[in-house]
Amino acid sequence: MTKETKVTLITGFTFITIFFALMIAEVFITRATAYALFASLFMYLFFDKYFFEQKKTEC
Repeated sequence: MTKETKVTLITGFTFITIFFALMIAEVFITRATAYALFASLFMYLFFDKYFFEQKKTEC
C-alpha cells in the first residue's frame, strides 16, 4: 500500500466513525457532518505531512 492509500483509508474510517458516533449521541446531522469532516481533514493533514514522513539520517 502506498502512503496516499493509507492516508485515505485512515481519513475515511475517521469520518465514518466520528459521524456515526455523533449520530448515536443525537447530534443534528449537519453539525455531525461538519465535526466529522473537520476532524478527518486534520487527520489527513497530520498523517500526510508528519506521520509518514521519511526520516532523514546523517551519514
